[in-house]
Amino acid sequence: MHLARNDSHYRGAFALVHDAYCRAGLDDPHESGLRVTPYQLLDTSHVFVSTLNDEVISTLTLVQDGELGLPMEAIYTKEIQDRRDRGIHLAEVTCLADRRLSPKRFFALFCELSRVMAQFAQREGVDEIWIACHPTHATLYERRLAFERQGDLCDYPAVLGNPAIPLCVDLKNLAQAYPRVWQRFFGTPIPQAVLQPSALPLDLRDCYAEIAGTCVPRLGRAIVEMLEVA
Repeated sequence: MHLARNDSHYRGAFALVHDAYCRAGLDDPHESGLRVTPYQLLDTSHVFVSTLNDEVISTLTLVQDGELGLPMEAIYTKEIQDRRDRGIHLAEVTCLADRRLSPKRFFALFCELSRVMAQFAQREGVDEIWIACHPTHATLYERRLAFERQGDLCDYPAVLGNPAIPLCVDLKNLAQAYPRVWQRFFGTPIPQAVLQPSALPLDLRDCYAEIAGTCVPRLGRAIVEMLEVA
């Protein structure tokens, strides 16, 4: 479990998300066979992967609050802005995927990948981690990962109108509120070398920006313009 650090990692993650989302009815097939969002192209976003024999078998992306905000602001604008106005450093977990079909089968691996992500987020000064979760999985996040509901059920256009519930975990108060969960994710420190940031290289951004522009046209154009300015 580690941050993506080369094109094989990124491409494997984007392909895995594409296939998993299409299989679950969360996206339509793309000609590239990849699902790339503009948020994943920012320096404030980081892709995490688990690999087996050089194949990406599980992935998630941590999007820190930045130039494009957070993906879930499209439907939970007030909830996110209220936290931002209070000076809370936010991040969102998105683009979760595993090559196995059943959540019960990949949950243990997902927890290990999340442990790396959580310690990285803490290192980056993130106060709260948010997720827009399908209601069928919400209870799992609440009971096992200490997430708490922050709003109402909404249809989410980014996943073909499927329903979503906003959940959040408070990293700053996790040890006191949920000591067992804190111990699971922070009790054994991960070496700092593993947690070193690894942003998508600029040449790869140019390549993936074209795909992101067709997956999410409005935000895709925004990221292309940002890259041109840079």
